[in-house]
Amino acid sequence: MVVAKEDQIAEIESLFAKYFQIKNENLIVSEKSGSGQFENKFNYFFVRHKAYEGTEKTAPNIIIWGNAGQFSEDLDALKPSKTIQTGPFEIHYYKNIWAKNQLIAWVKKDASNAEESTIKAIAAACTNYFYLNETLPGNMLPSKYIDSINRLISDNYGFKLAIPSQFKLEMTNTEIIWLRQETTRFYRDIFINIFSDSLPIDSKENAIENRNLFCKKYLKNDEGTLVLVSTSPTFLSYFKKTTDLGNANTSTLRGWYQEEGTYRRGPFIRTFFHDKPHKRYIALDQFVYAPDMPRSMFYHTAEIIARSLTFNK
Repeated sequence: MVVAKEDQIAEIESLFAKYFQIKNENLIVSEKSGSGQFENKFNYFFVRHKAYEGTEKTAPNIIIWGNAGQFSEDLDALKPSKTIQTGPFEIHYYKNIWAKNQLIAWVKKDASNAEESTIKAIAAACTNYFYLNETLPGNMLPSKYIDSINRLISDNYGFKLAIPSQFKLEMTNTEIIWLRQETTRFYRDIFINIFSDSLPIDSKENAIENRNLFCKKYLKNDEGTLVLVSTSPTFLSYFKKTTDLGNANTSTLRGWYQEEGTYRRGPFIRTFFHDKPHKRYIALDQFVYAPDMPRSMFYHTAEIIARSLTFNK
């Protein structure tokens, strides 16, 4: 959510459309994929500072632009968790002011007339803050069931990760942990593969082959056919070393899967964690099928879950 003075809303919206909308690098909107249109990582909505009287202030991510009435007055009396200087502008960061799991960035002065380079820097700073600090969306209330799954993973596999409470355990053995959430509108899966680091995953081709190896063994759709990485030139895959997960020994394959013999496909993100002391890889594979919904929320949740994985000491 973006809060601004009433006479600034139109100008602020144009700034956000130009500078603040970073894209998921492979989340092409299916029906528009030919024109290369991508989904945004964050979708902002804009409110006037009078919205303080409503429920808008409980939004998970809020940017406050300059003097925004009671919003900025509340923050002015509090100590920010962090302050950064971008040109002549200060950005103050806060957490959990009007709601739990909430992130707030306050650009203390109206920056709408700033130089283009400054606006870009402010956009990068705010986006980076939200991206690196956002907690898992959805119901994260304590759950005895998820707590038991976390203990199982930690005790038997030697690592931990954050799992939203909507997921249920489908299958587990020495080389896989499979969790799933299914509703009438969508389904999404956490598919974890554990294997020796003698298997090569140093290229996109090897990473795709590795994913297909486990999918052929364990994943079939309702028609009994395979769920493999899409080979369509429209739905591309990307592979790169990952440096923003706090773990130097990671790499990520992003792409689309295709349910063989159907028109069903969806995005996946597969992160390989190299556990050198135990000479193994943990491949955290997350994929979703949500044909009538924006997929960026699901995809971003997958990235947050990936950042949460840590090995036991």
